[in-house]
Amino acid sequence: MRYFKAISIGASLLLSAVAMNAQDGSEEVLRENVVHERNEMGQNVYRDARISDRPDTTVCFLYVGYKASGAPWLRLQVRHAAFKSLGIQEIIFTKGKVSLAMKPSAELLHTGNNGVMQWEWYDAPPDENEMKAIDAIIDEPGVTLTLKGAKHTITRELTDLERAAMENMLLQAVELGQAYEGKR
Repeated sequence: MRYFKAISIGASLLLSAVAMNAQDGSEEVLRENVVHERNEMGQNVYRDARISDRPDTTVCFLYVGYKASGAPWLRLQVRHAAFKSLGIQEIIFTKGKVSLAMKPSAELLHTGNNGVMQWEWYDAPPDENEMKAIDAIIDEPGVTLTLKGAKHTITRELTDLERAAMENMLLQAVELGQAYEGKR
């Protein structure tokens, strides 16, 4: 059962959905634009509905989840889609002269295709340095994402929507009990 109620956080008023937790009957607050789904492994997953969940999209986002008997976890996903596979070898976030480079291990990289489009993605819990990058992404426009592949490299600026969705999911993670030492 879902209904809407207004909650006050600081000086701002947010409209949030409230859903009943199927495990214990308690209420869980869903921030605006957050949807709650149960995946095929029985895990609860929360994502910002403004970010496409189609695999054949290029996007960078956070999502939150938890198993039936566990603490919530936060994950960073960087997804790339194109007619030719990139073969991601390195992910770099850059703002001015500051950058964070990640060389993801093979088990954190995934691929798929639909016969026309190829997509690949990195999916892992962000470490301390990645959380600092996420804070910077949220706080300031102009952060670029570079994906270095086996044959070529692409660079693009993260969108305002990606930044807003990241902040929304970070705050949703805190709402669900995820420990967070950052600025929010």
